[in-house]
Amino acid sequence: MFDLQDITKEMENEVQGLDFNSLNALPSKHDLWLESKRGVFSASEFHRLMGYEDKPDFPKGAETYAMEKAIETLTIKEEGYTNDIMQRGNELEIDAMHEFMRITGLEVTKFGADQEFLTIGKHVGCTPDGIIKGLAGVEGKAPNSKTHFNYLTTIKNQNDLKKVCKDYYWQCQGGMYVANLPLWYFFSYDPRFKNPAHQMHIIKVHRNDEDIEKLKPRLKTAISVKLDYIKKLNG
Repeated sequence: MFDLQDITKEMENEVQGLDFNSLNALPSKHDLWLESKRGVFSASEFHRLMGYEDKPDFPKGAETYAMEKAIETLTIKEEGYTNDIMQRGNELEIDAMHEFMRITGLEVTKFGADQEFLTIGKHVGCTPDGIIKGLAGVEGKAPNSKTHFNYLTTIKNQNDLKKVCKDYYWQCQGGMYVANLPLWYFFSYDPRFKNPAHQMHIIKVHRNDEDIEKLKPRLKTAISVKLDYIKKLNG
């Protein structure tokens, strides 16, 4: 026959034996995600490699980016910077994705806390805001109303996206390269607009293999530059 008092006492002893400071010190999923990105060239910053994209020279900005990745590899992480706009974007992220699914009828996985950092080898990766299995990736933004208005009025297709938001265009193309997908959805969401038709703006970005072929040698050079910086310091 079980003695409830003995069982309770045993459980209390187990709890007392736990090192809660050690448990609290365990890295969160977000911390692990941040750490996995350190030193890796990520699609969100591929635009920094693509200045003067039709010239063979490695741009100065790309050299700086490669140096930063070398420094990340050689150092421990600092606390990340955030501001009100970034915080609001994070808070709306889940609502925005559900609204995207409602409008498009598409099922998105791997979003919010379930996002995954995808990689090609050790040096190149991306974190899609969501994945439509076997079909596409998703990149969503929840900007301030002025920026959203600008997207509504100036971006009608992926060519406009490249002209107006070069960083997001290369993020989408880079995501397709890393995830090996043919399509990426870019959307901007702002529920403060009175007209529901103005709250969500969606652009389809198709894989552009010509642009991806321009990206590949820039990535190859960036990796080489990063490794050279590390070698210089380590001897």
